[in-house]
Amino acid sequence: MYRSPGPLELPPAPWGVRRWFWPQSHDWARLHRELDAFRVELALLESAGQKSEESWAKAAHDLSNCVAQKLQAKDDVEGGWVCLHAARRHAIHGLGPHDLATQASVLRAEAGKFVSWRAQEMRNLLAVNDDELTATRVINAMALRDEYFSNQYHKIWLMGQQLATLLVSCGLGLLLFAPLVIFFSLHPDGSPPPWGYQMIAAVLFFGVLGAAFSAAGSILNSASEAKVPERVANQIVTSARALLGGGVGLAGYVFYESKVFDVHVGTNVGPGAALTVAFLFGFAGEQLISRVLGSLGKP
Repeated sequence: MYRSPGPLELPPAPWGVRRWFWPQSHDWARLHRELDAFRVELALLESAGQKSEESWAKAAHDLSNCVAQKLQAKDDVEGGWVCLHAARRHAIHGLGPHDLATQASVLRAEAGKFVSWRAQEMRNLLAVNDDELTATRVINAMALRDEYFSNQYHKIWLMGQQLATLLVSCGLGLLLFAPLVIFFSLHPDGSPPPWGYQMIAAVLFFGVLGAAFSAAGSILNSASEAKVPERVANQIVTSARALLGGGVGLAGYVFYESKVFDVHVGTNVGPGAALTVAFLFGFAGEQLISRVLGSLGKP
């Protein structure tokens, strides 16, 4: 007999301004909906097969409770998805032969959506006739699929964190630009001293800004190629890549002011040209550093 699992009492996801301070709110709400649907599907499987005493059902319930705990705490939505996928894999033991064959057909189609050794191994596991299919084969194929998409999702979050780090670096660096803005507001017809703190601070900011633009471009371009360990390493060095741009931009400003090298931007020789040089040096310097580090990491 079917028994409804009942509603899951959880606090609502934040709305309004608070959503900006918790970027996982959409994933939290989606995980909540998926868990509600799975709890009903699990109860239906148990009632159809009368196997509520089986270990697979107990494991699925334990994992569902784990998902509920993650939702309650709101601190590990990604971990909640891992538990939900594991619970769905255990529920495969409750399928009949026809449903098992249908699930295998879906997994074969999904294996064609991505190129990876996992996709090939999924095909190998499911390369049998429907009457030879076992729950273990289907579960292992699902585990490979879930692991692949979990890695992709994790890389997206790491990329978002890296871009957020660059955004914060630029926001903090904007404070360095404030003295120059204040100077021109007080002296609209004047020119700041070339080696005054106002100009040096502005040069550092534009160097950081140029490096941040370069780093953001490289992060977006390598979104599908970088592996998870590389993403973790990049998360650590992302701030350093932007901050190094400030030093490179300052070096470019020194070359510009000392006239040791003929560094100029058009016919403008004012503060705007100096800040442009700092931005370009910061951008190009970060590009050079990332290429050197990339070549060192190659076998």
